[in-house]
Amino acid sequence: MERKFQTPDFRRDPRRYRSSFFLLLLLCFVLPAVPLNAQTCHAPFADVGPDHWAAAYVDALYCEGITNGCAVNLFCSDRAMTREEMAAFLVRALEGEPAGDLCLAQGSSFWDVDPGRWSCPYIERLRALGIANGYGDGSFRPENPVTRSEASAFIARSMGLDAAPDGCPESSPFQDMAVTDWACRAVQQLWDAQVINGYPDGRFRPNDPVSRGETAALVARAFLGLADGLASYRVFAYNDLGMHCHDSDYSVFSVLPPFNNLRAQVISRGLGPQLLDFGMDVTYRARKDGSGSINTTSQGKTNFWDHEAALFGFDLPVDVGLTGTPMPGPANTPRPFHAFDPVDGWFPVEGIPLTALDDAGRTNFYPLMNVEAREGGGTALWASLPVVAPVSFEMACGDCHHTGGTATPAIGVSWSANPDPELQYRENILKLHDARKGTALDASRPVLCFDCHYSPALDLAQQGPQGDQIGKPYLSRAVHGFHASRIEQVPTSRETCFHCHPGKETQCQRGAMATAGLVCIDCHGNMAAVGSSSREPWSDLPLCQSCHTGDALNSFDGAIVRNLAYADGPSTATPIVAPNERFAEEAGRLYRNSRGHGGMACASCHGSPHAEWPTSEPNDNLTAVELQGHDGPIIECRTCHGDGLPLTLDGPHGLHNVNNTRWVKDHKQWFGGNQDACRSCHGLQGEGTVLSKAAADRMFQDKEGAWIQVPDGTPIDCGLCHENKL
Repeated sequence: MERKFQTPDFRRDPRRYRSSFFLLLLLCFVLPAVPLNAQTCHAPFADVGPDHWAAAYVDALYCEGITNGCAVNLFCSDRAMTREEMAAFLVRALEGEPAGDLCLAQGSSFWDVDPGRWSCPYIERLRALGIANGYGDGSFRPENPVTRSEASAFIARSMGLDAAPDGCPESSPFQDMAVTDWACRAVQQLWDAQVINGYPDGRFRPNDPVSRGETAALVARAFLGLADGLASYRVFAYNDLGMHCHDSDYSVFSVLPPFNNLRAQVISRGLGPQLLDFGMDVTYRARKDGSGSINTTSQGKTNFWDHEAALFGFDLPVDVGLTGTPMPGPANTPRPFHAFDPVDGWFPVEGIPLTALDDAGRTNFYPLMNVEAREGGGTALWASLPVVAPVSFEMACGDCHHTGGTATPAIGVSWSANPDPELQYRENILKLHDARKGTALDASRPVLCFDCHYSPALDLAQQGPQGDQIGKPYLSRAVHGFHASRIEQVPTSRETCFHCHPGKETQCQRGAMATAGLVCIDCHGNMAAVGSSSREPWSDLPLCQSCHTGDALNSFDGAIVRNLAYADGPSTATPIVAPNERFAEEAGRLYRNSRGHGGMACASCHGSPHAEWPTSEPNDNLTAVELQGHDGPIIECRTCHGDGLPLTLDGPHGLHNVNNTRWVKDHKQWFGGNQDACRSCHGLQGEGTVLSKAAADRMFQDKEGAWIQVPDGTPIDCGLCHENKL
């Protein structure tokens, strides 16, 4: 049962809610959506932690005296809500605690509710308010579970809405609820008021029991002014490169230290969402994935800290990276992001010394971090998000550089006899460098390649080549240029690239382009192109508009989406710069640094480079699913705007409202005024294009009321629901 409060300390004017539909609209559409009492009050329920989807709602109900849980320190979020518990929630929300002796003084109106029952006063008040009249046989059935339809009716009546059981006047907002359904009017009104959302598949499931967690969300939205969707705030986060590599050993030489970066943006949700730059603390900590893997510490997983002084000139504690950024540690302590960067528009954190071994010693190239936003200086969780911090130590140099391999010829060099294959190929690389260049690297271990061969990846101050680096080829040019002449044929797959770039096991190129069949050479060209002295490593890269060249009205050589980023050849691979900038990066910035719609980072909505959603790695897709309910780029307007966004063509890349029943019903007015806006994505003749594909399984209702099912990936054409006017 719902625990009864011992010391009620509040009373509410029932008129505040009973006749205040316009107040509700004001709360939903005008006032900033801030968690109630976020700074001082938190529910003590052990089964609703800060990462629980309903945490903000349960906190709000507890802090307003609407719930005290189902047992000591428990809320029982997943358990079905009973009718008597619903009565308690609603009465407390409307007017506070009823008199404890109410039923003892006047008796019970229902034969199955004993006057001494804990819930009798709530049930009597609910009846007196005209919200519940019980069943025709004079019973209330207090322990019966409440269905989603019944919950909608209870709440609509409590809000003073016209919830008469006579169906919907025109159409139903959900494909599994007929207009004649007794609860359709209540459901329609709560949908219009943004109190209910339904499921991503377009269903409401009216006869399913409503859980206590779902009820908390409904009551918090209806009576406490919480944001209409999932939370008042959203945190977006991503890794800046899509993969960070580190050496498996640091005793011989080092190419890259353990150095992982994350970026985060926090918004307040609403019709005009705001990108927040102060007033919160943004942190990261390790998060367990579906396989049980978690990576909290790098202690005992690498010999980096045994050699970092010799390699990098630092004397760092274990678990602290080159920038002073720590791992969460064995206690999984939340660690702070750096301060908000007003130039870039996000919170960065650089140099997390993460390795590819989890806490159980298993290899995991895609460990999760939980990025969390809290009120500044406090503990109230505003939003959290699972984000992959990709990391790999996989390099296949040993395929050629092991003793006896093709890269260890009989040239008078005493090749390594080290029994450890990883150390053997590393020692052989230094020996080969000494033999070819007259250096003494093998006698100078450990060697940092960056000391002589400049790489922007390690130039944190971005000063350019310094000291011994001057006059020598950049590291990327040296490696790619040298090996380009030693590969017998131009690679036609990623396998050659995966000798150095992780890798055959890691599969770092895993995003939407990889799942569409593109390979490394399709974007970057071959090793001769990448190693060319005319190409600036880490900055001369293909552009988004090199392949995403425009729309159905204006595209490069007639292809909206190309599968080759250049038009010349793989040995030069000059990126195409399409004149249509619909999908272009921000001027002067690469994709990973670009921002677009409302100042949001492109990667916040599309995913990290090489890991654009959806990816072949399940952990990557958790981020998108958490934000919008399905994988793929963030396309659901309600993720940031909620469900009340006015009809518009001003979405990212010129999108209209997505998955929106009002757009489906009323888009004719937009068609008449600008048919080319429709043609640009839906095709010159309304036949549908790659730009009009459904991002998830959709359900639409045509003007006759029939439901149309559209599977994920289907190009939506103008003849799908009605006559094609194009």
